[in-house]
Amino acid sequence: MNLVWIAAAWVLGYGIQIYLQLSWFNYITSAIAALCIVLVYILRIPKRSIIGLVLVVIVAMGYYQANDKANTSDMEQLAIINGWIDQEVVVQGMIASPVAVDGDRVSFVLQVEHLLPAAGEGMQTLSEKMQISLKLQKQSEQDVARGWQRGDSLTLKATLERPSAARNFGGFDYRRYLHEQRIHLLLSAKGIDTAKQESIPWQLRPVQLLRWTDELRDALSSRIDRVFPADYAPFMKGILIGMRDEMDPELFDQFSALGLTHIIAISGLHVTVFIGALMWIMKRLRLTRETYLLVSMCLLPLYVLLTGASPSVIRAGAMAMIALWATRQRWGKDTLYILCLVAIGLLVWEPYYIHNISFQLSFIVTAGLIWGVPRVNELLPTMKPWITSSISVNLVSTLVSFPLSIYYFNQFSLLSPIANMLLIPVFSMIVYPVGLLALLVDFIWVTAGQWIGEVVGWVNAGCFFVMDFMQVWKGQLIWPSPNLMWIGIYFGLLMLIYIFAQAIRTYSRGLDPGVAVLTVGRANHYVLLAKCGAALALLCFAMLLYVGYTPDRWSSYGSVQFIDVGQGDAILIRTPSGKHIMVDGGGTVRFTKEGDGWRARNDPYEVGRKLVVPLLKKRGVHQIDLLILTHQDEDHSGGLKAIINQIPVRSFLFNGTLKQNASNTALFGNVLNKQIPMLAASKGQQYVIDDKTKIHILLPDMPTTGIRMEKNQNNSSVVFLLEMDGMHFLFTGDMEAPSEKELLADVALPKVAIDVLKVAHHGSKTSTSPEWLKWWQPQVGVISVGVNNIYKHPSATTLEKLEAANTQILRTDLYGEIQSIVKHGTIEWKAKLISNN
Repeated sequence: MNLVWIAAAWVLGYGIQIYLQLSWFNYITSAIAALCIVLVYILRIPKRSIIGLVLVVIVAMGYYQANDKANTSDMEQLAIINGWIDQEVVVQGMIASPVAVDGDRVSFVLQVEHLLPAAGEGMQTLSEKMQISLKLQKQSEQDVARGWQRGDSLTLKATLERPSAARNFGGFDYRRYLHEQRIHLLLSAKGIDTAKQESIPWQLRPVQLLRWTDELRDALSSRIDRVFPADYAPFMKGILIGMRDEMDPELFDQFSALGLTHIIAISGLHVTVFIGALMWIMKRLRLTRETYLLVSMCLLPLYVLLTGASPSVIRAGAMAMIALWATRQRWGKDTLYILCLVAIGLLVWEPYYIHNISFQLSFIVTAGLIWGVPRVNELLPTMKPWITSSISVNLVSTLVSFPLSIYYFNQFSLLSPIANMLLIPVFSMIVYPVGLLALLVDFIWVTAGQWIGEVVGWVNAGCFFVMDFMQVWKGQLIWPSPNLMWIGIYFGLLMLIYIFAQAIRTYSRGLDPGVAVLTVGRANHYVLLAKCGAALALLCFAMLLYVGYTPDRWSSYGSVQFIDVGQGDAILIRTPSGKHIMVDGGGTVRFTKEGDGWRARNDPYEVGRKLVVPLLKKRGVHQIDLLILTHQDEDHSGGLKAIINQIPVRSFLFNGTLKQNASNTALFGNVLNKQIPMLAASKGQQYVIDDKTKIHILLPDMPTTGIRMEKNQNNSSVVFLLEMDGMHFLFTGDMEAPSEKELLADVALPKVAIDVLKVAHHGSKTSTSPEWLKWWQPQVGVISVGVNNIYKHPSATTLEKLEAANTQILRTDLYGEIQSIVKHGTIEWKAKLISNN
């Protein structure tokens, strides 16, 4: 069997098992299938290659299922049964990862060996990894936590928790993510007063090597801070040693938007330059060929560990080691076979790598380059070799990575190929090698190292300027995540296009009398057929891209999606004609006081950037036709800055007031800078979105001119009635009883029995009066509220009033995201966590 087909069958087996979840597959199934493979070849059964590949698929299915079934936590089940979840426990174990200190947050993995529940059920002995999250209470605790290292013994009192599952459709599933890290429980605590750390005596064991690696990375990080200008040191840490913790999140987003993240993800490019520089130095030292090849092989594992040991660098390092060994032994090298061998090895070692984005992109793009670049070179017109190679590498990598990029990141920049052609050579041939040189020179002569670092800073400044210039041009496309069938058809059509292009080239050359074995007439006939086939394949490819870009273009259903953003509101409305209205954007409320600057995190959680924008992109929201800010409290307005930055907005509707603070100043500044039309909502206005969708503004009752300053925004909320395909939704912001009373006193208020009420102010007792409910008679009341929020929302009083009005209550804290699908005068409901309640 061909190794390439074996690797493909192994991956296919994992994929089938992940999709079908066949519980009866296990190690025994794999062993039987493996034995059958041996028998098939011993008995020389006909079609044994095909039979063998089918059996490899079965072996892989059993192997994955057995590993997944073994990935369980006895402690998790025991904690659930005994009610220890969300209770304090005392744990003792060994720190099993680097300790990350970011502002007032400390995080690491603890290999727990003993656990004592607070209830006193007795000490539990175990061996299980748990994710630790500590919120520091004093600045002095930062230095204490920074002194902790991998391998230290730690005793800690903390709250035992389960990771949160995805709370939105298509949202990030933290529980699944940790499951794939073989972690099932969390421990959280405030402060480190209860922590007792002990450094263990030196022992020859794997954790000691990892501890040395951490110390070396920290030392190199400090040197990078010294060598390079402060503005560029965090970026150079990412590109040289894979440390991206300190990198500016906005700069990372810029790299991502232009398809350049592979520059800061240590991979084959970096390994190649590292090995090339290493071998060049050793050749200058006049070492023998066998010696410098062996030294390079031995240093590669250290380099992999030093740069973070991500799947992409493990892949590149393993391939390089095999290639170096083959070169040393003077064996022939088949790069594609080496790639497949490494892929199978890594997937056997850790089956969950199949889910890793870095693993998938690294192997698929590398395989595409190995197989595709020589073939594309043949199809290109004759040019200088470096031009041909540059074009083919860029074209192949873009085409191969495109489906995975839009599946995971939901964006593609039309400028990405140009950015890669312009900037990759600079980063790979100047920034990275010269940056390594600066770091090495720093060990000998600090000043010279800083001079070289300054030059690298100038080059980085030029590259970042080019990136800023490209960002001005609106080449960013938002793509919804395609399904696996779409991806399969995509690669199938690409292959078909190549086959026809190759046929055109072959038969066209047949017209040359010195080469032809075909008659001119027959060759022309074949060329014509190949051109027709290529045109048809290209047409199908264009149609596929169009369908993938707008998969719901032909849907006539409307929807109102109450996104779970915790304590806040974020509502996406899709009209039957495919237009999008966004009501509020959630926000992260932070309570700070003077002297809390040390608490600031390098990459703080911001609900708009981390949650809302990725969800909107995943759902294919190419633009927001109307963005409504009901009022300017942070839990409604905070996420809108990220939305406006990353998704085109056609109109911005707000309550006509201004609440002065830094966040709102930045928000309205963004709106003005992007020249988005601003509309002040006022009672009596009506907006016709399409022939089935209208918005009626009920409040506020604003003066016709001027914008007033308003600190208390609740009773200035935009209140509006949405009429969509015969259904009525009432949106209330955070309005309170005085606003309800004011509106009910209006004789012109329409008497409409509404289908859905967005319950005001997260179900606070200050809103939703009995008179309000009596007037509107809502069938369903949706409360957007955070789990265990500090405000104790929703109020028991409000819930009682809703129940008394015979209104069905749906809450995001209980059900996660709630969606209402409007179909021809009816509503269908979906809730993300409905099966868990």
